[in-house]
Amino acid sequence: MAAAQSARTSARVTGSPDVVNQNTGARNAAAWLSALSKVPLKMVGQERSPLSTVYEQIVRAAIEVMNSAEPTVVMTWPARDVCLSAVTSLLALADVAVAPETSIEKFGSLQPSFERPDGFRALIYPYARTSHELARDIQIDREYLHRTHLAHLTRHTVGHDGAPALKDYHQILSRVGTLSGKGKDGTRHPEFEHPTLDEILPHGSCDGKSHPKGTLLWKTSSRTDLKQHNTVRRLADDGTAAEYFLFGAKKGEELLIRKIQGKLDLVIFDLTRTGRNRLGEDWASRVTATLKVLRKTHPEAGILVVTEDPWTFDKSRFEVFNTNEATRKRRPPPTRSATVTSLSSSILVSKEPDPSWAGCRRVSAKGFNGPWKQVTEDLRAISGKLRRAGDASGVAEINTIVGKLRRNASLPGSLRAFSDYLYDEHGNAAAVDVISGYMISGQVHTLMQPSSAAYQIVGTELEETLGSAAASMKAFEESTPMAYILEEIVAGLINASSKALFMFPKQTLAEFAATELAHRIPSLQRRFDNGMIVFSGPGGLSDIATRSSSERNKFKKIFLIAPARDGVLTFFSRPWLPDEAVVLADGDTLRFSARDALRLADQIREQEIAARLRKYAAAAEAEVKGLGDFTIAPTDTPSLPEELFFPSESVIDLAGAQADGEIIELTMERGQKIIARPGTGLVLRDRSHLLETFRQVEARDVAEQDEICVISSGFIDRARLLLSVPANAASTIRTYHEMVIDKFSSLGGYSDSDRLRTLVSRIDDPQVDVNRVRYWTHIGDQLDIPMEKVVSHAPQNFETFLKFTNALGIGQNLAKRFWQWGVVAQRNSKVKAGMAFHDAYRNILTDPHAASAFVRDEEQRAAIKRLRLLADEHVSPVQSIRRI
Repeated sequence: MAAAQSARTSARVTGSPDVVNQNTGARNAAAWLSALSKVPLKMVGQERSPLSTVYEQIVRAAIEVMNSAEPTVVMTWPARDVCLSAVTSLLALADVAVAPETSIEKFGSLQPSFERPDGFRALIYPYARTSHELARDIQIDREYLHRTHLAHLTRHTVGHDGAPALKDYHQILSRVGTLSGKGKDGTRHPEFEHPTLDEILPHGSCDGKSHPKGTLLWKTSSRTDLKQHNTVRRLADDGTAAEYFLFGAKKGEELLIRKIQGKLDLVIFDLTRTGRNRLGEDWASRVTATLKVLRKTHPEAGILVVTEDPWTFDKSRFEVFNTNEATRKRRPPPTRSATVTSLSSSILVSKEPDPSWAGCRRVSAKGFNGPWKQVTEDLRAISGKLRRAGDASGVAEINTIVGKLRRNASLPGSLRAFSDYLYDEHGNAAAVDVISGYMISGQVHTLMQPSSAAYQIVGTELEETLGSAAASMKAFEESTPMAYILEEIVAGLINASSKALFMFPKQTLAEFAATELAHRIPSLQRRFDNGMIVFSGPGGLSDIATRSSSERNKFKKIFLIAPARDGVLTFFSRPWLPDEAVVLADGDTLRFSARDALRLADQIREQEIAARLRKYAAAAEAEVKGLGDFTIAPTDTPSLPEELFFPSESVIDLAGAQADGEIIELTMERGQKIIARPGTGLVLRDRSHLLETFRQVEARDVAEQDEICVISSGFIDRARLLLSVPANAASTIRTYHEMVIDKFSSLGGYSDSDRLRTLVSRIDDPQVDVNRVRYWTHIGDQLDIPMEKVVSHAPQNFETFLKFTNALGIGQNLAKRFWQWGVVAQRNSKVKAGMAFHDAYRNILTDPHAASAFVRDEEQRAAIKRLRLLADEHVSPVQSIRRI
């Protein structure tokens, strides 16, 4: 019997995903997906597109777990940020679409209709309202919804189906045929021509109450006159009665799941990085406890687990969700699982071409440990004792200390030098704020209190180990292992004939490393200036990858500095990489990422990425052994070390170094502080219009509870991965050059000399002569060179720039945009201060349509739209305002 169970499990794991469960009442996955493929879907304002492979496979997995009620763990890689609420909406669409056609007798004749659908009710855990963002960009054709639900409604109108909540559902959705895109203000918007995925499945809390933005057609009803046409009862929005409903349980609401009345078809566990961060470090124990609650209250519900992390994938399928029994003293086989290989997390098929793989012929790794490593091991042993004793707060403090020790060891310079750099470049407030994320004194003080549980449990051992940790911190104030490695590597590249990119986890660290190493290696600044050695944050590789192949291939080496464990893996999924990739990291990162790389290489379909991962795993394992450490078998899932990350600042100083004048300090509800001058431009989310927009506002005009997008260094690092400021600036400058040439050629005169004199006369500035104007106008060669080599031939003073463009006949508003998005943005992308990107992204967010007009390909336009979604995540209301 045990052997039979093992065989069945093996068949499920290795069998074809197209096998359809033929049990009585089972949902036919092939039929559901076929019906869903006929539903017209599209991005807002675009043409109809089919469902992407990653979402199709997740929907298929969901259908199968609803049939079997057995847990299934799905890993999407390297795609991240899969919209799980969109998955549930797609399942609701499929449930309605797959209903067989039938005829209903009405007033003596047969009317076309459909058989009663099953209904669909699901739960997402852990839940957050931001999980719906991507679903709001996908529209469902209004004529399809009107026609389909009107036919379903026929079944109810003649008494064949008395379910009132289902009748309400069909009747409400049948009214979308009246949509035209016309808003309440009388203007037409493509956003209101069709309902979105987020509007066709009501969602709310476990007690069945819908969220304010969770009722059926909540968006289109609030912005158009559709609400006036929908006067039916709202049972469809009541989770206690609705046939279609999405419940959400946040962290801390696990016991409220018991309040869910009626059936649950599907439970989705969000174990992506976002979901795990919501649950905290003890996510596995929380998930285990929640699973027990669900098995008691809704044993029939299908369990779908979604992650993008190889370690979490194995932890979930081998341990957390595994109900299989061990056979003949062997480890139990894993629960059912699947890996979906996809480079994009787009809901619909992307128009982007298939990737062209290049580079990464050689991969190597360089690691370090040192005396501080033994300190971290001793601290982890103490953490284990405190965990077994039930001291959760003590465990958290110990883990924080270990994380900070790893963070300090991975700094590209000493802690003292980093503190001085922050003070010089960003001011005292920002320096104190950032450095607090590296100091352990607060945690040591808490643990050493005689009244603390940790001190009472392991007093002497704790005191000795914390003393060793303090000694390690003292050493880090003078230098770090990463600093020594970097200096040695950079010194060896000073005379290299090829270019090299050093990619740091944050732009701030890249700038600090450049400053610090330039002091130690005098000839390095020259290599920085001529672009032979480039230090950048996470967006540096994206910037180079957008260049022409001849330019980017001049970069022969890339050094990945202090990456996170999962960041190493996604790095190798980039289509283009330099010929040689070198990973510089501590021993823990190398050990665990090597294990994940081997595991992942056997599971993904893209063989080019798999080959890269195997090269890295071999190099990392060899380096780990060279450090005297042990490697991890791919089948093992030991406890993860504390994740290595470098925190973003909570104080964003936009005031500059000017000593006098008024300062405004904005304290945000999320805890950040923005320090600005009265005239500093900020990004405000404006809800006063029909469409929510971002607009620019001066700091002096900000009021409490205003919603401000906090453009911190963390935002900029993520934004640069989406949209390259240098590439966007070059595209704008190319458009500017074309317009200058056109306007100049239309000036009166028989020759260029006549036109130059005419233009100088119109500018009427004694500082502007014919030679300067010739440089600004004779720019035909700029139209023929590769985009990455485009530089602005324009006045570098704003007042002079406006005089020049006005003399040519370019309107002032357009000229200001050229200045902001072209001249200034390109200049800012070349200066040292990372916060110089603030203005560039602010201008794009507050005028996205004009920004889109300047770009030259659809990929950049799509990136501008994604930038808006990123900005939504960083919006926070203003809690208080202080004027200094």
